[in-house]
Amino acid sequence: SRVTSNSDKMGHQTVWYARKGPRKDGVFLNNGEGKPISGKGTRECRCSGNQHGIIRKYGLDMTRRDFREKAEVMGWKKYR
Repeated sequence: SRVTSNSDKMGHQTVWYARKGPRKDGVFLNNGEGKPISGKGTRECRCSGNQHGIIRKYGLDMTRRDFREKAEVMGWKKYR
């Protein structure tokens, strides 16, 4: 017979807080909530704050729409 401790049991809170949380501030709490997370939801456009269609290359961090509007001012040229 094996002795089980509370750490061996996978309760609801253990599983729930093991997932990556919705926090973006990078604060670590004792229950695992607030881990720095990655993915599409963590990035947003520096102009509009939108999260869809982000161009991250060259550190732009802008949506496609905002880049098309501001590319010429930023010094980008369209060759095609």
